[in-house]
Amino acid sequence: MTLLQDEDIKTGLIRLKGWEVRDGKLYREVQFGSFKVALRFMKDVEGIAERVNHHPDICVYYDKVVIESVTHDEGGISEKDFEIAHEINSLADRLKI
Repeated sequence: MTLLQDEDIKTGLIRLKGWEVRDGKLYREVQFGSFKVALRFMKDVEGIAERVNHHPDICVYYDKVVIESVTHDEGGISEKDFEIAHEINSLADRLKI
C-alpha cells in the first residue's frame, strides 16, 4: 500500500464530506440522537472494517462517535483510509436522525 501525498489527500478530502486531517489521520465526528444509535453505528463500522480488513480507531462519547483512520503499517494516510471513510459516510447518512 502506497501512502498518499499531501496534495492527493487535499483532493480526496474535497469529495469526503465531514472529514479532515488531524494528527496525520483522517478524522470525523458523527453526532447521533442517542447512545443507542451511536453504539449501533460503531458496531456497523466494525463490520465494514472486518470486511475490508482496515481498522480505524473509534471512540464513543454518549451520542457522538469519533473516527480516526490511518494505515498503521505504512505510517500515514493511504487510499484504503479514503475507501473506508466513504463507506463510513454512507453508513452515517443512513443512521442519522
